[in-house]
Amino acid sequence: MGNWKRYKCGDNELSYDHSILNTPFGRFLITWKSWKSFPKYDVEESPIESLCFNIHENSLEETQKECERLYQKAISKSMNEHNRG
Repeated sequence: MGNWKRYKCGDNELSYDHSILNTPFGRFLITWKSWKSFPKYDVEESPIESLCFNIHENSLEETQKECERLYQKAISKSMNEHNRG
């Protein structure tokens, strides 16, 4: 994974800075307000519903890594459940 695209405020019709990672199951969308001294990084969209609003990191890079880690964990769990079924 790790092929995140980064956009500035106003790109792609979004009013905040944002980063997008497309996956086969949907996309991750992280937004933040870069004009703030200590921006909050919000996961607005996720291919795994439970990941939205549950990630609270201090930087964009940390937020992206946590999204990827939880995505891989969910995929592994799904595969294990499928193989047991």
